[in-house]
Amino acid sequence: MNFNFDSRILLILAHPDDEVLGAGGMILKAKSQGATIRVVWLGEGVSARFSEDKFNSKEFLKATSIRKEGAIKAMEFLGVSDYSFGDWHCLRFDQIPFLDVTKKIEKEISNFNPNLIVTHNPVEVNIDHIITFKAVEAASRPVKNKISPSIWGCEIPCSGRWT
Repeated sequence: MNFNFDSRILLILAHPDDEVLGAGGMILKAKSQGATIRVVWLGEGVSARFSEDKFNSKEFLKATSIRKEGAIKAMEFLGVSDYSFGDWHCLRFDQIPFLDVTKKIEKEISNFNPNLIVTHNPVEVNIDHIITFKAVEAASRPVKNKISPSIWGCEIPCSGRWT
C-alpha cells in the first residue's frame, strides 16, 4: 500500500515495543510518504514480571522507565512525535471494564480522526492484545453519518505464533 499526506494512521497497541515488533517497517514507509502518525499504548508493558505488591518498588519503576525510554528512542528513530503512554498493568487488561477500554479508544479515534488504525490481530495469546483488538473493533464500528476507518492487524511475533 502507498501512503500520502492525507494518510492519518493511528496505532493503538497494548504495550511499548508492540509498535516496532508489529508495524515498524510500515511506520517507516508511511512516514517517508508523508503520513501523519499517532501511537497510543494502553499499558506499561512490564508489570507481568512483578507481583502486585511490587508495583511501587524501585525495580518496577526502573523497569517501567527503561521500557518508556526505549519507546521514546524508537519513536525518534521512526520519526513519530505524536504518542501517548498508558499505565494499565500488563496482562491485566481483563480486569478493566471493557466499556472503559472501548471509550478510551473511541476518544483517541475522535480526537485524531484516522483513516487507518493499526492494532493487534485477533489471533493472539496475550490477553492484552486480544482485548485491545476487540476494543478497537468496537470503537470503530460504523455509526450514523460517520465513515469508519480501515483497521489493519499486526502480529507481535512473540505472541501471535503460539495459537
